[in-house]
Amino acid sequence: MGIWENIKARREAKKQQEIDEEIDRIEQNKGKRLNEKGKERATKKVEAKRTRRGIRNTIIAILGSIGLTVGAQALLPDGNEGKQPDNKTNIEMENESDTSTTKRDEYLQELRDMSQYDGTENLQEELGDTHIVNEILNMYNDNLLEQAKIDKDDLGIIFQDYVGEGHIIEKRSEDGEISYIEDASKVTKDLQAGESWVESNDIGHVYVLVDTEHNNTIAGIGLINEQYHEIDVEQIRNLSNGTVYEKNNQTYVGLPEEYELQDIDKNFSNYFQERQVKVEAKEKAEEDNEMEH
Repeated sequence: MGIWENIKARREAKKQQEIDEEIDRIEQNKGKRLNEKGKERATKKVEAKRTRRGIRNTIIAILGSIGLTVGAQALLPDGNEGKQPDNKTNIEMENESDTSTTKRDEYLQELRDMSQYDGTENLQEELGDTHIVNEILNMYNDNLLEQAKIDKDDLGIIFQDYVGEGHIIEKRSEDGEISYIEDASKVTKDLQAGESWVESNDIGHVYVLVDTEHNNTIAGIGLINEQYHEIDVEQIRNLSNGTVYEKNNQTYVGLPEEYELQDIDKNFSNYFQERQVKVEAKEKAEEDNEMEH
């Protein structure tokens, strides 16, 4: 076996070890064995971590080659490289910008070049990691026909805060297991046996992922009684525009089992903020465009 084959074999062995350790960790936390789908999700999680680790190592190598170091806070300092001397003419400055490139510019271009590869959205984890949301989107698309698959622009998220009673249902099974449901259609209806409305003071917030193309719900999570819980979203209404989203049992995903609920909630929060920033940027651009015309 050649040198490259040895290196490749060691890498595969290390990868499998990490996968086995991740599966063991999840099974210990849950107190039960993972099914094949759960093991597949754990494998994807490890592969995603290894990809991000590889990208980060590449960045560190790039920075080292151009004389910059990686600290605990940020990869690059704030501001520009430096202020041009006052005696420089505009022509001289333009010529310099056309013929020379700073190390920082080269680094930024390197990052832009890397952005074409899968998984590199995690280079901006400091701005808000959404890899769990991305995984849920992939799982959802796996449940759809090819022509019905959606992209991330069609993955909406609804945030509910300070909601009143008659919003989240607590369902207690005969064996005492508790689950939580959101179903806007039941607000004016009688609840079934074992169901009761959660008091408004006990509800912190709720995030719900929705398919804005087909008006379907995808997954939900909420802070109830100061603990994170999965919310089974049967029906939800977007109060800002009146759109109703309903659960399709054939395509509904729910939350991945291998992640901690607190981490999922943080991911949803990051994604909500990401969508808000995009909406505000779009509105600002439209406003500026109107002012120019």
